[in-house]
Amino acid sequence: MESLVKVVLIDDSEVDNYLHTRSILKSERGEVVQEFQSAEGALEWFKQGPQNVDIILLDVNMPRMNGFEFLEEYQKLEESLKAKSVVVMLTSSLAPKDKANADRFGVKFENKSLTKDGFINLVESIK
Repeated sequence: MESLVKVVLIDDSEVDNYLHTRSILKSERGEVVQEFQSAEGALEWFKQGPQNVDIILLDVNMPRMNGFEFLEEYQKLEESLKAKSVVVMLTSSLAPKDKANADRFGVKFENKSLTKDGFINLVESIK
């Protein structure tokens, strides 16, 4: 059996984190390594040392530090501190500027909510 994909969730919504965790676990393809309700908390966690993470699921619209601000700071980290992972922006935003911004950072852009099948497709697309 393949090893499970390790996922970090960064979303200010406790409900979204719960639903995404359930979808990931139901897929039997992933496990949630860490969950954050703030981008600042996630950034501090990454600064603590290299993390073994395959996918970062990142909300766009969060208070204090949004997803794009997180990416700007994350990219400034030393290479050794960054996860060797795929970043996926999960959002309910349909704004073309958000999609263009995601493209600028070179990250995937997906609509919320992440379903079990959606997570399986995501895992397949990054292999």
